[in-house]
Amino acid sequence: MSDKEEIEFFIPEKDENISEDGKIYIKLYDIKMNGARWRFYKNDKDPRPSNPHGHNLETGDKMDIWTGKVYDKNNNLIDEISSKKLLFVQSKLREADFT
Repeated sequence: MSDKEEIEFFIPEKDENISEDGKIYIKLYDIKMNGARWRFYKNDKDPRPSNPHGHNLETGDKMDIWTGKVYDKNNNLIDEISSKKLLFVQSKLREADFT
């Protein structure tokens, strides 16, 4: 991933998902990074690869917010974001009292 691409954070419109076990998962942040849209949840029912983590809305890939590593649906390591982008993601999630 290139460090020259812009990263954009925004809070999506209010949207709640209720899982089969009745828990409510509130969408907290969306990020556009290198043309991909990532969604971060405060309480995700799936703790892998980290808790919390981001979901690529198009591919289903997951981003570990502590390491910046990106995994596919089968939990295979496929990519890693730059340390600059990772620090930015972490700072925004901390500002939102997310981590």
